[in-house]
Amino acid sequence: MLNLSNFISNGSNVIFLEKIVPLTILYTIILLLYIFKEKLNESTIVANYFLNLAGVIMGVLLVCDLVIRWRDGINIDNLLLDFLTINITLTVLFIFTKIKYIFNLIIFSGVIGGMIGMFINFEYSINHIQYYYYYLGNIFIIIVPLIIFVVQDLKPNLKETLLSFVTIQVFSILMVFINNLANTNYFYLVIDEVPKQLQFLTDTFGDLYLIIIDIILTGLIFIWYVLLKSFKVRTNIPTHVTSTNSAYISKKKNDRFSSN
Repeated sequence: MLNLSNFISNGSNVIFLEKIVPLTILYTIILLLYIFKEKLNESTIVANYFLNLAGVIMGVLLVCDLVIRWRDGINIDNLLLDFLTINITLTVLFIFTKIKYIFNLIIFSGVIGGMIGMFINFEYSINHIQYYYYYLGNIFIIIVPLIIFVVQDLKPNLKETLLSFVTIQVFSILMVFINNLANTNYFYLVIDEVPKQLQFLTDTFGDLYLIIIDIILTGLIFIWYVLLKSFKVRTNIPTHVTSTNSAYISKKKNDRFSSN
């Protein structure tokens, strides 16, 4: 049986099966999204139910993470500044506020960052609640923006992409400053404490690690932007959608979705 001490104790090695199951779930969902993209585009009811459910689940995950993270008090090492928690928070905010600017962020930081996160070695095993927070969180920050993209054919334009890129850069620079000031490792930006999957970069480039990471991030954002623009989804606007929402789906410059 699982006990509370197991669920909140510090980690153990994740076996291969514990790693491959979340990846299998993620890519199965992505495959299903691709196969049924037109059906989802024709009827948004199922997608909306899923998004609301995802928002509730991620909210519960955040609360559980806060309880465990701050059980011994709040300090500079356990603030809500890690990449996953920021993206989960942004995704929940988007689901319940429909702010386009947030979508423009999570379609890049959530999808790209979540994909990278799924392959980074994680220290907790399946009998720790952090395991579920980490993998479910990464799956949701990838899937939610993709569902919005498929259902609404919503994608950022070049100006919005550049703004998202600048925002991510500002966050990263802020994390570098905090890491240097407080001896933390938010966003895996400390050279001596990078995950082992990224150690080849520090071994190869040394002190240029942060520059190389920035170049890779820029390239990934550009490639993902091109893929988003080239991927076509047949858009069907339901008759009950308001003119404001129709205009938004048609990619006019509204800063929020209609709540309908």
